[in-house]
Amino acid sequence: MTMGQANCGTASPSGRRDADGDRRLAFSGRRLVPTRRRSPAPLAAPWRAALGVVALLFVFFLCGDIRFAAAQPTGAEPAGAGPDAEGERPAKAAGRLEIRVSETGATITVDGTPRGNAPLPGALEVAAGEHVVQVSQPGFETVTRTVTVEPGDTPTVVTVKLEAARGRLVVKAAGDTPLEVLIDGAVVGTTPYEADVDAATYRISGRGKGIAAGVQEVSVGAGDTVEVTLQAGAATGQLEVRIADGQGRVLIDGEEVGVGNWSGALTAGPQTLRVERDGYAPVEREVMIVAGDVRAESVKLTKSAAGDLQAEPGDKPWTFDGFYGGFGLHGLVSPTGANNSLQGSCDALGATSCSAGTPAGGALTGYFGYGFAPVGLELFALGSGDVYSPSATFDGRTQSEVNPLLASPAREEEFFFARVGGGAAARIRLLWPFGIFRLTTAAGAGIVYRRFFGVRETMATAPGDNRENRVVFDERVIGDVSAAFSFELAGQIALSRVVALAFGLNLWLENATDATTTRRNDTLLAAEGQIPSPIATPPYDAALGTQFLMLPFLGLHFGP
Repeated sequence: MTMGQANCGTASPSGRRDADGDRRLAFSGRRLVPTRRRSPAPLAAPWRAALGVVALLFVFFLCGDIRFAAAQPTGAEPAGAGPDAEGERPAKAAGRLEIRVSETGATITVDGTPRGNAPLPGALEVAAGEHVVQVSQPGFETVTRTVTVEPGDTPTVVTVKLEAARGRLVVKAAGDTPLEVLIDGAVVGTTPYEADVDAATYRISGRGKGIAAGVQEVSVGAGDTVEVTLQAGAATGQLEVRIADGQGRVLIDGEEVGVGNWSGALTAGPQTLRVERDGYAPVEREVMIVAGDVRAESVKLTKSAAGDLQAEPGDKPWTFDGFYGGFGLHGLVSPTGANNSLQGSCDALGATSCSAGTPAGGALTGYFGYGFAPVGLELFALGSGDVYSPSATFDGRTQSEVNPLLASPAREEEFFFARVGGGAAARIRLLWPFGIFRLTTAAGAGIVYRRFFGVRETMATAPGDNRENRVVFDERVIGDVSAAFSFELAGQIALSRVVALAFGLNLWLENATDATTTRRNDTLLAAEGQIPSPIATPPYDAALGTQFLMLPFLGLHFGP
């Protein structure tokens, strides 16, 4: 019998036929008994027993191996031959992941693998599905997110905003007296004090009435809780005052404590520092003195805005020495009028009524001089121009004292006069300083030249009468030279040591002579299709007598 022909079924009492069909064996207790033909002469008892044991072991192992093979599915495929075998498994779909981070340089990892620092150059190529994104940066809270990436070319966008890492700061006072808590010099509350703060290094101090706690420097890490206990003691600190040129009086809270550069101990808390020097603008500021600390203050004094005009100690006269000058832009008005013919001689003209017109215009002025405290001598110049429009009404009946024919015909006469010119005056100026404000006045006499231009337009007023006439006076008016007087009252606000804003009023007086009178020029009042009517054009005074001009101004003053 071969291994492939062994029959491993359970033996029945009647035995089974072997492979050759000519022999059967039957189990009977512990012995194998031949059932068909006689076996050869038996072996010796020991050898027979050993041979039986070997046969039984052989059959046992042979049958177990056959049963194990039979238990395998007949259609089973060998390992690695199925559809999931390496090289034959379907590839997962690919997707794209774009990660945007608020902080530059933050470290980005995907599924535990570092992928670079923000900002990434573009979207990451990853398998579609869930991924774990982590973004970290020193000083900021680490952010972890699980995102699902969709397959395809359209990237899944993840936006991460990093928040500053924070810790908790607890400040207590060692004693029972509450203290104001200062963080980096700023009052934030009183003890006991607790607050969430950014992870950083802080200078913590405290103060109370007459006491103070020195500065403690602490570092607060992300997620840490740091406790600080303030020990209050003598509330004094050191102040050092350094003046640029080493000259000046040092005052603390209004009390002089030294001259020049100064150093001393002061009570902790706010103090008022003031540095003064004659002829210079004082410097005043609030300084915070911290117990146990040294505070240095640098001071640079500059010439006062009023320059040398400020009074010296002992009521010595202030100085006003040196060259100075200035200019102004003016409005111009003559409240008394120009004293023209229509203003003072309406009846003599045969007019029923007259309007003199109010001269108005503008001017530009300038001055230059030299000061000898408290007086300055200067030359003042003015250029101005103004216009006015008088008018007269004639009813054709009122008789003139000069010429009975002047009132006829009935008409309206409208005039336009323009006056331009310039003048100069030698003046004396006085100036009084009041801190950065100065009051000044100047007065003097001079000369002025004027040139007048004029036009008269005449229109008949009788019903149906449309005759008219126009006379130009410019060729018949000559220039006028007269004496003048200038007076100024102004204020000045210092903008710097040598520049001040000036504002005030200039008064200008001059005299108009007979040279401003037009020449007689009789003419006709005419219209097409109507009979001309002669009208007299007597001499008109464009201006006569004293001319009073008011010139409010705004300008700049230069010099001391």
